[in-house]
Amino acid sequence: MMILDQFYAENFGKVYRSCGNCGTQFKRIVQINDLWAVNGDVVAGINTNFGDTATIRTTQVDGVDDICVKYTGNSNGAEPVEIGSGPDTKNCLYSTSDIKQL
Repeated sequence: MMILDQFYAENFGKVYRSCGNCGTQFKRIVQINDLWAVNGDVVAGINTNFGDTATIRTTQVDGVDDICVKYTGNSNGAEPVEIGSGPDTKNCLYSTSDIKQL
C-alpha cells in the first residue's frame, strides 16, 4: 500500500499512477489524504481489472481535470485503455464531499 499524506502538487500530469503496462501485474492500493493539487491532469490513475483501489480524502483542487481515472491495464507493454473516471464503490473510493474545488 502507498500512502500520500499532506502533499502538495502543482503543474503535474498525474499525482499517482498505478503501472498500467508492466510485465508483472498485481493489485495496487493507494490512500491519498490531505492533498492540495493545483493545475494538473489527474490525482490518481488505477487499473480496475487488477483490483486497484484509490481512496481519496480531504483533498483540495484547483485547475485539476480528473480526480480518479480508471484504466484497463495489461502486462504486454501496450498503452492501457482509459475506461472512465469518477467515484464508485469498488475502485475510486471517494465522494464529492471529500474534494474541495478552490
